[in-house]
Amino acid sequence: MAEAKVRRRGRPKKSQSPWSAKEERSRDKEFDNKREAVIDAAASLFHSKGYEASSLNDLAMMLNITKPTVYYYISSKDDLALEIKRRAQESIIEALETAEASYDDPLLRLEQMLLSYAGVIMSDYGKCLAIISRQSLLPESRSEVEERIARAEKVVFRSFKAAKKAGQIDYQDLGITYLAIFGSLNWLAHWYDEDGRKSAKEVAQTVVQALLNGLKSR
Repeated sequence: MAEAKVRRRGRPKKSQSPWSAKEERSRDKEFDNKREAVIDAAASLFHSKGYEASSLNDLAMMLNITKPTVYYYISSKDDLALEIKRRAQESIIEALETAEASYDDPLLRLEQMLLSYAGVIMSDYGKCLAIISRQSLLPESRSEVEERIARAEKVVFRSFKAAKKAGQIDYQDLGITYLAIFGSLNWLAHWYDEDGRKSAKEVAQTVVQALLNGLKSR
């Protein structure tokens, strides 16, 4: 059996800082571009170094700006983590709801949901969603994240139940099955290597098929 290539955390990915750009921009556009650069850099930093070990000083050094400049675009480290999680969660919810509306076949619908989820989890924002513990956030931020989790779970549970009712899959306990499936997908954030021999799409398809094959009715 081939050994999966594990991604080792290293230096965050380099990206061009908008603070070094010379082109003319409107003030609002410039602010938006620089705020996006802060959030993107934070996602890369948190994944590569770990959320708890990362600081806003690290982020400022990464962007070659001062810490007060970082605070001009975000209010706190918690604010950054919440924004990154929000974007990943909203991408997931949109993909889940699109799959639910697009596929009549319950098993195909469920498969597309899992593939979409895997795709997000292998992005920088998705990796942060998986590796930054909810307990690391302030209570009000944690509550916001948990509300979106509950919204996504309702969509996924409907597809699991529909596929079982159609005789396409079987499981004994939906809650445990859900945790097993999505726990496996969340680990993609830890071991997927974007420089490996398989693309993110190929990895997602392989993992999702393995998980669904364990559920399919015999």
